[in-house]
Amino acid sequence: MTKFQNRAVRTFGIAAAFCMVSSSGKAAPLTFDCDASSGVVSSVGNLAQTAPAISGIITPKRARSGQMIPSVGAQIDAPDGRSTAGFLLTLRNPDDQEMDVNMIVERGSQKDSRKVGTVGVNSPIPFRVFVDQNGVATIFIRDQSWSAPFMRLIGGKELVFCSTGQFTVGDLRFSD
Repeated sequence: MTKFQNRAVRTFGIAAAFCMVSSSGKAAPLTFDCDASSGVVSSVGNLAQTAPAISGIITPKRARSGQMIPSVGAQIDAPDGRSTAGFLLTLRNPDDQEMDVNMIVERGSQKDSRKVGTVGVNSPIPFRVFVDQNGVATIFIRDQSWSAPFMRLIGGKELVFCSTGQFTVGDLRFSD
């Protein structure tokens, strides 16, 4: 289970489902229909062999009520599993028309989790998250971007996940 998911489990007291998908070469883009019941986390991932990066287009379909708030996100974990960088889009209420954009960077015991913006739910949400050669984590969501110091990575784990709702992630590409 990843640090983002561990935080969700600690915060909301639920177990997360985890599914890994490996790829090789220049794989065709995927479509991940992330349909998670109330209080459940669903994910798809890749073990990166090169510099980690994830991109895709999120289409919010349905938000559910429950202990956990509807959310969708992507993250890159260091190979040792102790550090992670990514984003989480959250709906405070299932009927909201905007999601909060939260950038999350954890390096060992240092944690930086903050709201950096908002994004509307009524049209597709293109995103990209990557760690550059200088160890800076960057997220792009629609026409906005945010960066934070992270660590240089070769390899690691790449994940896309959702909870308490249905979000289609189309044109999903992992680094390999």
